[in-house]
Amino acid sequence: MRQCTKCRQLKPLIEFHKNKLGKGGLHCWCKECRKRYSQVHKVKAIEYRKKYYQTHKIEYAERGKKYSQTEEGKLYRRKQLLRNCYGLTLEQYDEMFENQNGVCAICGGTNVNGRRLCVDHDHETEKIRALLCNYCNNLLGHAKENIVILQSTINYLKKYKT
Repeated sequence: MRQCTKCRQLKPLIEFHKNKLGKGGLHCWCKECRKRYSQVHKVKAIEYRKKYYQTHKIEYAERGKKYSQTEEGKLYRRKQLLRNCYGLTLEQYDEMFENQNGVCAICGGTNVNGRRLCVDHDHETEKIRALLCNYCNNLLGHAKENIVILQSTINYLKKYKT
């Protein structure tokens, strides 16, 4: 038997949730008290978040738009990604883009959504290979850059091509 510190009733141990940090490995409140507290607290938390969001809605919207939507913000983000992920400067990317005539190195297309081409690199050597559209970049990723898988895919398509 154990006394719940919330309702002060003496209850069997089965009425308490396990808690490694609690005395005797059990929570100090009984299951019923914890359930009641959670229900009330959950409602209060939801109400608090709604009220807080309503009062700060304009502030959130402005903070989000402030920098990320500006051309300067987009350019900064692009430079950071290229430098941090691939060690490329914006000029080097633009040069690669011009050398490929602005199209994907595999399919010769562009991204349908108008986004920039992806920088493709060897994951083992980190050497940059070319610029690819999203579809071709995902194709290589899903094939795990494995030539055997890609060749099997080609053979499969040849076999069932009608």
